[in-house]
Amino acid sequence: MKSNCAPSKNFTKAIRNFYNDMTNFHKRLTVVVMSEFGRRLKANESAGTDHGHGNVFFALGGNIQGGRIYGKWPGLANEQLDQGVDLAVSTDYRLPLAKILARRLKNPAIQEVFPDFKAGNFLGIARSP
Repeated sequence: MKSNCAPSKNFTKAIRNFYNDMTNFHKRLTVVVMSEFGRRLKANESAGTDHGHGNVFFALGGNIQGGRIYGKWPGLANEQLDQGVDLAVSTDYRLPLAKILARRLKNPAIQEVFPDFKAGNFLGIARSP
């Protein structure tokens, strides 16, 4: 079956509809969308661009401080790329997740959830309920 919408439109509509359906729970709701899959900026030996770095992390909810981009843009110049082929990782995905665990779920045991992770600056992505 062929879809009339591009995958990004389907995703956007699904998240929007879910959020709208949960109107009574917005202050208690936190939705996180992330993927471990990234694209390489330059082709590998077999001319593929899969399994690279670079991704996005979306958070939505009543106590998420949205409306902005968190993190640093590393740039696309050759000298800014990781090993000359991938977008440099500028934010550890555990950082926003740790903030959400600590603030939204009131779980201070970040080291138990993410062993060997040093939390550092939490980016300010979530407020306490």
